[in-house]
Amino acid sequence: MGFLSAKLYVILRQKRSTVQTFQWACGVPIAWGKCYTTESLSQVYELMDDIWKDHPEDQPGFLFYDDACNLVCHMVTSHPESLWLHSTRFIVDAFHYVTHRATDAVCHLWCNPSPIDGSQPDLLISQVNEAREVILQCAYNSEAAEQL
Repeated sequence: MGFLSAKLYVILRQKRSTVQTFQWACGVPIAWGKCYTTESLSQVYELMDDIWKDHPEDQPGFLFYDDACNLVCHMVTSHPESLWLHSTRFIVDAFHYVTHRATDAVCHLWCNPSPIDGSQPDLLISQVNEAREVILQCAYNSEAAEQL
C-alpha cells in the first residue's frame, strides 16, 4: 500500500550523485530518478511529481522516506497547492524515526510510522505475545527500499 524511497550513493568523476528508488512495500521497484550533487528536498519532490504527473489519481496513500517530515514542510512552504498534501500520508521510516521524534513536532504528529492514537489503523496490526498481552506491531516493512 505504501511506497518507499531509498538512497544509493554513486561516485562519478569525483561528484556525488544519489539514485532515489520508489517501490512497493514488498520491494518491487516502480521508478527511479537521479539527484545530482546531493539529495535535496526539491529534487525529491520533483522526482515524485514527475513519476505521477500523468496519473495523479494513482499517487500512493502512504510514502515512506527517511526525511519525510522535512519534505512535508518543504511542500507546505514551496508547493502549498500540491496534490501530494491531500492524497498521501508521508511517513518517516522506522529506522530514521528514532532520531527524529524527540526533537521534531511535525515528525511526531504527521510522520509517525506507528501512531498508537488510532489515526492510521493500516500502519499497525495487533498481535498477542507469549504473555497473552496485545501488542501493536508494524504492518509493513518501511526499510524495503533500503534493502534493494
